[in-house]
Amino acid sequence: MRSSAIRRNYLTAVLLFVLFVIFTLIVKSIDVEAIGPQGSTVGLARFNSMVQEAVKADPKWDRITDLLALVCIAIGVGFMILALKQLISRRSLWKVDFGLVLLAGHFVLMCAAYILFEKVIINYRPVLTDEGLEASYPSSHTMLVLCIMIPAVILFHRYLTRHRFLLVLVDILCIALIIQAPVGRIMAGMHWATDVIGGCLISVALSMLFYAVLFHYEEEH
Repeated sequence: MRSSAIRRNYLTAVLLFVLFVIFTLIVKSIDVEAIGPQGSTVGLARFNSMVQEAVKADPKWDRITDLLALVCIAIGVGFMILALKQLISRRSLWKVDFGLVLLAGHFVLMCAAYILFEKVIINYRPVLTDEGLEASYPSSHTMLVLCIMIPAVILFHRYLTRHRFLLVLVDILCIALIIQAPVGRIMAGMHWATDVIGGCLISVALSMLFYAVLFHYEEEH
C-alpha cells in the first residue's frame, strides 16, 4: 500500500509536468495573434482577449499582489532561517529536517524555471513596462507565490500538529495568499490569462514533486 501511494504521487507529479508542457505548446502554437503591445503575439488570442475585455484592469491590484508576494517571500525566508538555525545547532546538514532541505532544493528548481522562461520567451506582457516588452509566460508572480505557499502548507502541518487552532488560522492565511496571486495578476492586467494558468500548472507540478519526495522519505524513515 505504501509503495503504491509513493508511485501514485510521483506519477501525479509527472502527469502535471506533462500537462504543463502540452499547455505551453498550445499557447505557443494555437490561435497566435498580434494582440499585444507593439504588435507582440500571444497564443489562444481569442480566449485571452475575452478575459482581458471581461476584466477591467486596476493598477491597485499590482501593488496589492506585490505586497502580498513579499509576505510569501518572508514565509519562505522564515523556513530557510529555521533550516540555518538547525544546521548551526546540530552541526550537520544531515541532521537538518529533511523537509527544510528539500524546500531549499524546491526553491532552486523554481528559480531555474524562472530563468528558463526568461530565455525561452513564449509571449510578452499585455502591457508595456519601463523595460519595454517583458516576458510574461508563465506568470513568475503566480509561480513564486504558489511554489512557496503550497509546500509551506505541507510543512506547517508537520510543525503545528499540536496547535490545532493556530494551524487553522495558518491554513486560512495560506489559502488566501495562494488564491490572490493568480486572481490579482489578472485583475491587475499584468498578465494574460494563459500566463496565470501556466504559472499555476508548473507551480502545482513542482509542489507535487516536493510532496512526493517528502512523502517517500517519511515512509522510508
